[in-house]
Amino acid sequence: MLSDQEIYNTVNRVTNTKSLFSMTGYSPKKSPYRNRREEIIGELVEGINKSRLGTKFKPITARWLSIQINKNPFLCGQGGTQELEYLKKECERVGNYKKLFWIIK
Repeated sequence: MLSDQEIYNTVNRVTNTKSLFSMTGYSPKKSPYRNRREEIIGELVEGINKSRLGTKFKPITARWLSIQINKNPFLCGQGGTQELEYLKKECERVGNYKKLFWIIK
């Protein structure tokens, strides 16, 4: 039979350990993007830059791509986010972001 001191030590050991289901110390990872448009542009920049690896061309920035998108009347404005999503899906389907680069330029 366990003594009172052994029971006390066992209970303290169990309650002092962190529970597997405890949410202490957990913080969700925050997205670096403020809205869906920024997220799409970030994904497009990654795709274009991946297709530019190993070539003589330098990687583009999200700022440059945003300026080029704003020059295109179909990609900016009220329905622009849907058009950007469509462009991103098409590039993913084809597996090539080079065509997107020339559409925007």
